[in-house]
Amino acid sequence: MDKFFETVSKFTSLSAGSKQELSCHLKRLELPKGHVLVRQDKVCNFFYFVETGLTRTYYLRNGKDVTDWISDENSFSCSIISFITRKPDRRAIELLEPSVLFSLHHDDLENLCSKYHDIENLFINLAGFHI
Repeated sequence: MDKFFETVSKFTSLSAGSKQELSCHLKRLELPKGHVLVRQDKVCNFFYFVETGLTRTYYLRNGKDVTDWISDENSFSCSIISFITRKPDRRAIELLEPSVLFSLHHDDLENLCSKYHDIENLFINLAGFHI
């Protein structure tokens, strides 16, 4: 989890209380190559931090597999539009290598953002929204 906090420190500073709360809600996952994190035409319910491994975000166009995004170690993976809008996305996310990830459920993130302004700022920055 140290890599997670080292990476997010590049986006914003978090209070000790915010770090502790985030630590309580982040779930560590060890998953095999080929595991599908988000299925096509489903809602993305988790925001992932890739500690080790590699993810691929892709969709089908005219029957062809199109890679849209690659997330490597110490980066984030999520179908952000689906995560925010709560609507299904045509994209899927799969693991290209055995991976260690930390996941944060949408509902937990909403609750944390309502309690901690610095966590809210972090995820605004990660999603690319600047108010």
